[in-house]
Amino acid sequence: MILVMGHVDEHSSRVIDHLKAAGEEVRVWYTREFPVKSQFAVSVDQSPEGVIVLDGERIPLSRLRSVYWYYYHGVAQEPIHPHGPAAEIGLLNFFRCTGCLWVNSPQAVAWHRLKINQLKALKAAGIRVPETLVTNDVEALRAFFDRHDGKIVCKNFTHIGIPQIVTAEDMALLEKQPSLQPAVYQEFVAGRDIRVHAVGDELFPTEIITEDWTFVLDRNLELKRTDLPEDVSDQCRLILSTLGLILSGIDFRRTEAGEYICFEANPSPQFGVYEEACGYPVSKALAQRLIRGNER
Repeated sequence: MILVMGHVDEHSSRVIDHLKAAGEEVRVWYTREFPVKSQFAVSVDQSPEGVIVLDGERIPLSRLRSVYWYYYHGVAQEPIHPHGPAAEIGLLNFFRCTGCLWVNSPQAVAWHRLKINQLKALKAAGIRVPETLVTNDVEALRAFFDRHDGKIVCKNFTHIGIPQIVTAEDMALLEKQPSLQPAVYQEFVAGRDIRVHAVGDELFPTEIITEDWTFVLDRNLELKRTDLPEDVSDQCRLILSTLGLILSGIDFRRTEAGEYICFEANPSPQFGVYEEACGYPVSKALAQRLIRGNER
């Protein structure tokens, strides 16, 4: 059985369709209904080791081959249920007891939120990443700003919103604030954006053609297939192994000199629009990986 976590959306529905077409049994667990409409039990020293109860059906953990979650939606909170925080902690503990394949594991997804740690791990592995500063210290920010000749970008920790270029005027205003919110600051890197969807060893690279350096709001951007140099393909696989990922959307920027700078390895990437534009079988490749479970 394949368990799909979360609300069924464009991405998970594509994967579910491929799983069902292959004759696989699929169940969906929307955790926002936990603990009201679903339950679990797990034992350290008894057999069977655990069970999930979904819509009254008791599913032994031994039946689970793989779990896929595009996005974790949390659990029911007040006023729906008064024990939201305890339910959250309990569920996160349970996730680590299933013993089956996760795409991606709760640990890998949690690590993605630790942006500076992820970049440090990639740099230690030999991946070229942008110079990055995480701070709310205005003196450190000023030094970083000056070192890069006033060409830096600000990102927040929530992954909500659009990265902003920090101008000299912005810097002057920040220096007048009594305190700053911690944020991620990076050197600005000019070049072409390359998104690589990676499912294990399978790579699906896309060139993003846009006049907007963030490309987030560009309705006229063009997505087209591209090829990667062999060393960059090797880097993609190294990124997955370093971060413990099976699925990722790896964001590079290719400079005019042909250097590939890695900005992020997203463990929950959007891939529907890339499939439509480029004809890439990302969801099918993901379904096939889920079917294999812990087998390579």
